[in-house]
Amino acid sequence: MERVIADTGFVVALANRSDQYHANVVPIYRQYPQIFLPQLVLVEVAYLIGRDAGIPTVVKFLQSLPDSRFELVAAEDQDIALARKPPARLKALSLYPQAFWRRQCCKLCAIGYIIRVASILERYIDSKVDFVDACVMAMAERLNILTILTIDQRDFRLFRPSHCESFTLLP
Repeated sequence: MERVIADTGFVVALANRSDQYHANVVPIYRQYPQIFLPQLVLVEVAYLIGRDAGIPTVVKFLQSLPDSRFELVAAEDQDIALARKPPARLKALSLYPQAFWRRQCCKLCAIGYIIRVASILERYIDSKVDFVDACVMAMAERLNILTILTIDQRDFRLFRPSHCESFTLLP
């Protein structure tokens, strides 16, 4: 099945039954067995749900995450061989244990992800692409995802990803 990633507006509309887009996002949510959700999006989601639906709704949403279709993805959770093992030329030296290399590589990957977010923000500075949208864009590139679940489509329509011509946006 196609891999998808969610943006803030989609998640907020799903969690808040009184949101004007709630009825639009529910069938899309049910359509996908797994929806990637960058952890950095949670801050904005919690703020908006709390503001619009109250803190009890935030608590309910957070408590429901383990049983939901959302799979949280951290900035440092990289799918590259370097994060699993050190480079062969350095491993041969056996100077550092395997765990050291995992920690160092994950730090480098997280930095690479944040640098990509910064480059997106810089490239689209005149369009005022926001930080969370840039995080979703960078994560979609890293995970080779073509479809973004979002209500706020403006930033995603402007952006030209490195791995495809453009994103498919739902709803």
